[in-house]
Amino acid sequence: ANGQAKIAITVELVNSAANQSSVTFNNSASYTYNRANGVDSTQVTGGAGTTANMTVVEPDLTASKTVRFVLPAGKLITDPAMVGDVLEYKITTPNSGTSTAFDANISDILPANVALVAGSATASINGVAVSGFVANPYTSSGTTLVWGRGNDDGSLDIPVGQSLVLTYQVTMMDASSVNSFTNSAYVDWTSLDEDYPIDIYNLAPGRERTGAGCPSTTLPNDYCTGPASVTVMTVDNTSIVKSVNADSYLEDASTSPHIVRVGDTVTYDLTLNLQEYTTRNVVVEDVLPAGMALESFTIIGGTNFSYTLGSQPVAGATGTLTWGFGDIVNTPDGIATNDALVIRAVAKVVTNAPTAGVGYTTSILLENQAKLSYAGGDPAAYPARLMTAAPVDVRQPQMSTISKVDRGTGRFGAGTTVDPYQVNIASDVMQFQLTSCNNGLAPAYNIQLSDLLASQLNEASITTPVVTVGTTALTAGTDYTYTPPAGRGGTMNFLFNMPVDPGQCVTVDYNIGFHSGLAADQTWSNQARLPQYESLPSNGRIYAPTDLAQVWMTNKVTVQPVSKTLTSAAEATIGETVTYRIAVPGMPMNTELANAVVSDTLHAALEYVSATATLNGAPITITTSQSGQTLTLSLGTIPAGQQAVITLTTRVANNDQANAGTIVRNTASYTYTNVPAGAETSGSSGPLTIVEPSVAVVKSVSPTAPASAGDILHYTVTLNAASGANLSNAFDAGLVDTLSLGLAYVAGTARVGSAAVEPTVAGDGISSPQTLTWAGTIDIPEGTSVPVTYDVRVLATGVAGQTLTNSVTA
Repeated sequence: ANGQAKIAITVELVNSAANQSSVTFNNSASYTYNRANGVDSTQVTGGAGTTANMTVVEPDLTASKTVRFVLPAGKLITDPAMVGDVLEYKITTPNSGTSTAFDANISDILPANVALVAGSATASINGVAVSGFVANPYTSSGTTLVWGRGNDDGSLDIPVGQSLVLTYQVTMMDASSVNSFTNSAYVDWTSLDEDYPIDIYNLAPGRERTGAGCPSTTLPNDYCTGPASVTVMTVDNTSIVKSVNADSYLEDASTSPHIVRVGDTVTYDLTLNLQEYTTRNVVVEDVLPAGMALESFTIIGGTNFSYTLGSQPVAGATGTLTWGFGDIVNTPDGIATNDALVIRAVAKVVTNAPTAGVGYTTSILLENQAKLSYAGGDPAAYPARLMTAAPVDVRQPQMSTISKVDRGTGRFGAGTTVDPYQVNIASDVMQFQLTSCNNGLAPAYNIQLSDLLASQLNEASITTPVVTVGTTALTAGTDYTYTPPAGRGGTMNFLFNMPVDPGQCVTVDYNIGFHSGLAADQTWSNQARLPQYESLPSNGRIYAPTDLAQVWMTNKVTVQPVSKTLTSAAEATIGETVTYRIAVPGMPMNTELANAVVSDTLHAALEYVSATATLNGAPITITTSQSGQTLTLSLGTIPAGQQAVITLTTRVANNDQANAGTIVRNTASYTYTNVPAGAETSGSSGPLTIVEPSVAVVKSVSPTAPASAGDILHYTVTLNAASGANLSNAFDAGLVDTLSLGLAYVAGTARVGSAAVEPTVAGDGISSPQTLTWAGTIDIPEGTSVPVTYDVRVLATGVAGQTLTNSVTA
């Protein structure tokens, strides 16, 4: 009696949907007791009581998020974020509830285009840094940042009426993939500090209230707020554009694409369009195609740009050219027209042979690829903005294989090595034409043409070359330089000062003859080449074709015998000269006859008088030697196509071989250096017949009656020259008439034919008989008669009966 029993009951505010903040609750108790111990039938009701109302308290958190630019300093958040910018997010979480929010957990899902700045997170409550805060978050998924309870950090307990402020920084890694990005954060917490189960072995009626699964919660665990979001605008207009600013082929204005020649320079502009503020880790790469090399570069930009150029290419560089700018600051000024930084690079189409230089195709499209990379700007990811190309068309000349033809007509043969032209070296003139055409797509400069003359061709006979390009006749000394051959077997050289445009042909026409002093049956050619031309007027690529064009010729020779003709009468008498014409060779030959020697054996009825010679109508000196009846006539050299003509004078000898009716034939032959064995060179004249005169004398007197002293006797002596096949005129006949004593010539009466011809008178007819002589003045044509008449007087010294006589001899 008078005792009191106290019962302490501990209960848990059940984590149920009904238990919400501001809900009130109380606890009522009553008791019963047995009057008799252990006897339930004696049970009676005792007193009852109720506690005062209690109120459920809960924390109530909200979250908000803001952002600002840390770098660049002073950049307004309304400006778009760019690569390299540093942003600071601020998550503010006030507790407006009625109890402390324990074990706050903040999860923030980072966009892919930003990256956390390690160690940058801070946490404060009511402006006081949270002790023990773990700054580096747990990143379960790689993009979700977790601070607080999920990071094994229980320091984030937010008392009633106070705010947790969490800040962290991120770096802008990519401003290209999106135009904006939103960063959202969620906060969850617990009703009790740390885990606080009533009975760890008996989970009913439950544990503390949480925000499990935040943001997807299930009542009653709804301690989750969010998303606390903020949106940042992004833009990345950074780009590179490559273009051809100029080229050195001024004669061609093409720009789509630019047309250049080997050796030309191309000025490229690599325009970097950079946003204001800072573009970090800028690298420009320009891949020069094979066959191009850098000559120089400059960087053009306004004073709003600042940078320190690190790596950079040097003159002569090939392949990938790299400019390492590092960070480029484009000081903000709001002026869009000064945001371009230009690399102006001059590259040359090198003149080297492949593979250092371009190939020989007449049109080669060279694509010059450039790319811009920077922090957050990957050319592979954004090729449209960060990769660019500017093509140029490299065009080259291509001179065709040189051709050489003979424009002459009527030739035998084809001019080839197997069928050469058969030429007459004395009279033929070759009409050569050299031609090469530009089948390429660019002009050919400084063309060289050469023609190596065979030694058989006569360089002194070359006509003035006619040179054309297309249809334009060129002027020597102005449009081209002509160097004639220095000597026999020399080379004709042509150097052109004007270009040969695509589709045009260069042509050289000239005529040339042959040296006459050529041995027989030679074959030769002259060799035309186009040894060089260039891609530029100077310092261009040198093209050196190796082809040649040949025209083949031969001087086929047929040995011609001498031609010997009797140029005097076909009959000759004793003592008369006989003239022969000997032509060596009988027909002009297609070769030189060196050391030509004529051999002529005279008939025994003839004797040598003299020999002269001409060569091509001009007198030449010959050397004559005689051995017996054989004459050797040395003529020296007879050029091709010419003849030596010998005039050989002989006389019919007064010997026993020279008789009327004797037929004389004369044969000559010749030799020369390298005369083919067995060649027939002899030739005979027509027949010469030796003739002699036959004269008969008939004498008569009138009157025939016996004469008396003082009578005049008229004598007629008739000289008769007989005619016949082997008879001839009688020349220079003399007449001697002997008178007997008692006869005397009457001066002035003598006639030979009708002409008065006084005889030479010897004796006086008185003491010595008279002799009348006509000495070798009488010619008697064959078959005719010549009368000789004269008078004599009978002298008084005669005696009666005396016989008067008159005898004549002729």
